[in-house]
Amino acid sequence: MASIGPPATQEGVSGFDPAQENPPLKFGVWGDTSKGHAVIGSSGKPVTGAGVFGVNVTNSGVGVLGHANGDNAAGVAGFSSTGIGVSGTSTSGTGVKAASPSGVGLRTEGATGIVATGTQVAGHFSGDVGIGTDAPSAALEIDRGQSDDIALLLKSSGSGWGSGLQLTNEAGEGCTVGMRPGTDGAWHFTDVLADTDRLVIDAGGRIGVGTDTPRLPLHVEGALHSAGDSAGLSFEDRSAGEFIEDPGTGGGRWMWYASEGSARLWSGTDRLTIHPGQGGGLDVPRRMRIRQGDDGSAGVWLNQKGVGDRAFIGMLDDDIVGFFGVGAVKWGLRMNVNSGETTVIGPLVKAGGGFKIDHPLDPAHRYLSHSFVESPDMTNLYDGTVVTDENGEATVELPGYFEALNRDYRCQLTPMGELAIAAVTGGVRDNSFTIRTDKPGVTVFWQVTGVRQDAWANANRITPEEEKPAAERYRYLYPEAHGQPAGKSVFAPVAAAG
Repeated sequence: MASIGPPATQEGVSGFDPAQENPPLKFGVWGDTSKGHAVIGSSGKPVTGAGVFGVNVTNSGVGVLGHANGDNAAGVAGFSSTGIGVSGTSTSGTGVKAASPSGVGLRTEGATGIVATGTQVAGHFSGDVGIGTDAPSAALEIDRGQSDDIALLLKSSGSGWGSGLQLTNEAGEGCTVGMRPGTDGAWHFTDVLADTDRLVIDAGGRIGVGTDTPRLPLHVEGALHSAGDSAGLSFEDRSAGEFIEDPGTGGGRWMWYASEGSARLWSGTDRLTIHPGQGGGLDVPRRMRIRQGDDGSAGVWLNQKGVGDRAFIGMLDDDIVGFFGVGAVKWGLRMNVNSGETTVIGPLVKAGGGFKIDHPLDPAHRYLSHSFVESPDMTNLYDGTVVTDENGEATVELPGYFEALNRDYRCQLTPMGELAIAAVTGGVRDNSFTIRTDKPGVTVFWQVTGVRQDAWANANRITPEEEKPAAERYRYLYPEAHGQPAGKSVFAPVAAAG
């Protein structure tokens, strides 16, 4: 490169202006060469001595100014084998200023590129800053390449935000959030404006949401919400060694989720469903087991809205299962699980009944069924056989409670083996009656009926005919028998009006 040439003057405004300043440069020292260094300064005084020292006593001037015209040239270059290449000091301004319209404003090389000290270190950049990259894609980008060394280290021995990082958005309502390591060994994610930790990861790796002291791997103070196509809460058998994708029928993994308005518990398939709508409730597609705990017995309470517990279905003790009502009856139905003996306290209303047994003539292949004898009265029946004596008389002894239990007696007699006249003389007295025949030695079949008159029967007398309540009219106990649809049953739910 050719020499620039000497300046026209040192004191006045010069036409010589290699840096294209306007107005042209004024200068105190100028050096020009095309071979080496134009100006060299040297000092042997340690610490405070300077090879080249420039001072400007004005408010806006520059102590030492260097310009370069080439791509690889430097306006000011400082070299040191062990010390500082370039040092700039300012009491209130800028110690070192570097500028380039299209190149590199400041380039440093060495074990430590730049050392800056002071109460604040600030930089103003119109573009992005890259560390380890010449083409940063963010305001600050650090690229460590394939190195495993730390890219950014924030360190503090204080108890506050000394080693923390805060992020602020001043738009709209504004928000400042941050994260910091705490003296408690936990990682704190903090809402700075509210001065509240939103999430904490303690030294044991436990995550706390809404709490600074998590007790489990995930501890949430408050509600936990899951949404979307895969919403749910999955949990695995504690004995499982690894994640189970499909538990099949083994129950190794379970998930609570909601679908079609119902809550469902899944393990390979839906094992339990809870429906909130009419006719819904708890749906379990297999048998259920209810165990006795600290309560007196195993069972289920039935609770009606507005009135509370009304009935219980379950075990009375180790051998009796039944139905319990909160009214006066209590255990209204009881069955012995060993013998099958069933006791009903209260009226038993049925459409029909009877017995069904193995047929006595062919028990291996056939059944035998008989119907109950029905009556509009609470009728008791007693029967037997007697033979009249030589006077044609026979006395029938009835149970000692007969007259206390019954009223409206009726007697029927049937002579057997021969034609004879038989009659009851004197009626029933002292729980007995006498039969007379027109000849001695006659076998007589007798039958006596009576209507119950005990206290329970008198209080619960059967009404043979009664009008249906308004809500049950045009509805039937057995609609199919009358050619009506099942929805016409008196037990079918009635749709709410409106």
